[in-house]
Amino acid sequence: MDILKTTILGLFFGTFGTTIGGIIGVTFKNTSHKFLSFILEVASRINDFNCLF
Repeated sequence: MDILKTTILGLFFGTFGTTIGGIIGVTFKNTSHKFLSFILEVASRINDFNCLF
């Protein structure tokens, strides 16, 4: 049961993160390196949080 929960959560957050990244990439054409670093850090923290459960 844990593998199913992990798979579903990983699929959800992976899809959600990719969608948010795509929206940011299309919306903000002139993004700075600091902003992109922040977005990548948030995505990795969400992934780390997902792995805890």
